[in-house]
Amino acid sequence: HLALEPDVYFREQKLSGKRRWTILLAPSKFLNREPNLIANRFLLECWREHFFVISSDILSFVLAPILKSPILNYMPAYFTLPHHPGFDEEKDVNTLYKRYNDRYSLGRYEPIIRLKRSDLQRGKAILKSLGVPEGAWYACFHCRERGYKTEDSERWASCRNATIAHVEMALKEIIARGGWCIRMGSPQIAPLPFNLKQHERIIDYPHTNLRSDFMDIFLAATCRFFLGNNSGIAMTASVLGTPCIWANVVPLGTRSYFPMDFNIYKLMKSKITNQILSLCESFRAELCYSISNYDYEKSQIDLIENSPEEIYEVTKEMLDRLDHCQTMLGDEEELQRRFLELLDHDSLHRRAPARVGTAFLRKYLPCSNLGFEKVSTK
Repeated sequence: HLALEPDVYFREQKLSGKRRWTILLAPSKFLNREPNLIANRFLLECWREHFFVISSDILSFVLAPILKSPILNYMPAYFTLPHHPGFDEEKDVNTLYKRYNDRYSLGRYEPIIRLKRSDLQRGKAILKSLGVPEGAWYACFHCRERGYKTEDSERWASCRNATIAHVEMALKEIIARGGWCIRMGSPQIAPLPFNLKQHERIIDYPHTNLRSDFMDIFLAATCRFFLGNNSGIAMTASVLGTPCIWANVVPLGTRSYFPMDFNIYKLMKSKITNQILSLCESFRAELCYSISNYDYEKSQIDLIENSPEEIYEVTKEMLDRLDHCQTMLGDEEELQRRFLELLDHDSLHRRAPARVGTAFLRKYLPCSNLGFEKVSTK
């Protein structure tokens, strides 16, 4: 929310030609009931260039009742589905990004937030202290895990969590191509498994004394690409202009809003039949738009994480694209089209420009026009 929503708002205002005097009210933890309400203070400072940010506790206390007035609050409809009240196609997130990119950056995505030269110099010095040689390239990786969110949040949304050990094959591919791997996340998450931690080119950054809000943003903005899932830090990397892989995406109907990104999804498994649902069956279920544990439990559905091989394949596809050595086999665009046909016509994610991993689609897309074949995961 601190990355994407101000980013879309800024672009909307520039497109309209109306630069409203905008306040971001962001008190310190002292006045916040939820400790992680302001996820990253350095990111908040980055927005000061474009918005008036109030972070003083005293001013926030005085102004909060006034600024919470419906007259002064701006409730964007960026993520509203077309059949819902308040939908405005001109303010849909995908429409705004496309219009802005076409008008101001020749159709390409360009980040609004850019680090200053002093920030880059500071970050490079810390990077060297982490053990990354000067001039080396690096990828960041992250899994949404227990530890960052409150227990109440985990009870209803842990379906979005993933297992960090599943990225091992992908990390080895990054290292084989000359890169370094930097794990992102909160200090509250568990340390890396020993088999990952022992590799000199894999850095468990959250458990170093160099972790900071500043360095989180520096790494997300300067890594060659980001391997994560649909969590706040991965979305922030996309907003900062970094190509991202979202693995283990939940729900199935979600796609990234950025053209440089790849997505692959958790699959659904019926507790009744003990069978993996086909993608077609999964899309027919209302669950393809749910991030609630309770919905999956009520429908007697288990979510199956992406295998290490699936994460490796999409990582290899990203690396091939970045290295300009991707070979097109002729079916990629057809596979993307078939996947989009499964999304509701009024889904805002149908218009999102991110691509689904090709190997993932080859494995799970239909072999006929009648629907999806069920796939063995043995």
